Amino acid sequence: MLHVAFITVFLLLQDRIPFKLKEDFEIKFDLSFKVPERTDVNNTVDLDETFRENQKRTGSASLPYLKLLIRIFKVQSGEVKLKVVQDDLSIILSKKISHITEFKLEPGFTDDIKDRISGYKHVIQFYSSDKKVMSQIVIEFDTDGNYFVNGEKRGKI
Repeated sequence: MLHVAFITVFLLLQDRIPFKLKEDFEIKFDLSFKVPERTDVNNTVDLDETFRENQKRTGSASLPYLKLLIRIFKVQSGEVKLKVVQDDLSIILSKKISHITEFKLEPGFTDDIKDRISGYKHVIQFYSSDKKVMSQIVIEFDTDGNYFVNGEKRGKI
């Protein structure tokens, strides 16, 4: 119950945080093909699983895999740290920043992103030395594969 309250407060506070200017950062996509790790096919039976889902889980075909390269060109005065929250659930990166900063994110397989299993939302928040959020970048994918940066549609995966 406490976990749900924390997430609700976190989401409400996000609306008040200003977006980082689009001139201050760059996001590049690296789309490659990767074979998913096989899950143990003998232990699980899901009667609601479709044939396509079963093939994806048990097959050996290469699937599209997305990586993001984030480059921060301009750090505002007072911004000393950034944190990346994935899917409103967990912090996947926390690092100090100074001038130009680069880092990679791996949202994962495009089918999982579109199905909203994982990697469909990343919130990059920039903190001051007194641990207040000064600005943010929100990267989000919808079920059709459209991606949005700070609410602005940028393309499709």
